[in-house]
Amino acid sequence: MPVHGGNSIINGGDFCAPGTKLQREAGVQDSPELMLNDMLRKCSYLNHPELAKMVAYNAKDALEWTESYIGARYTKLNYQGGHSVKRANGTISASGSELVNKLLVKAKELGVKLQLRTKLVRFMSNKEGRIVGIEVRKGLQIPR
Repeated sequence: MPVHGGNSIINGGDFCAPGTKLQREAGVQDSPELMLNDMLRKCSYLNHPELAKMVAYNAKDALEWTESYIGARYTKLNYQGGHSVKRANGTISASGSELVNKLLVKAKELGVKLQLRTKLVRFMSNKEGRIVGIEVRKGLQIPR
């Protein structure tokens, strides 16, 4: 994209995670197991089960990381299609810009070199599975 954030900056800003503070405050009973079951059911069990499990069991920690590390703020609990309980934690701006803009600030603080019109093709890993590089395509143009 010619700007940072792509579709993520203009989305509705909902972060689905089970067992969050907003859920507790609203009296919503949820769990990683329920989120996983919702994800599998909604996708007709065509998901990659281990990856879906990784999302369901780590979503709360990821959401809390965005709060503590970049200062993201979530103020409203929403439903998303396919979920059996309210688990979409909505950002204060009701947009993905709350996360993307704060991630950009943090990346710049850390000295990360950001590039536009660059597509991540694949991660490259060593024998131990540690990511050691990436392959990208640069100078991409948006089709008209």
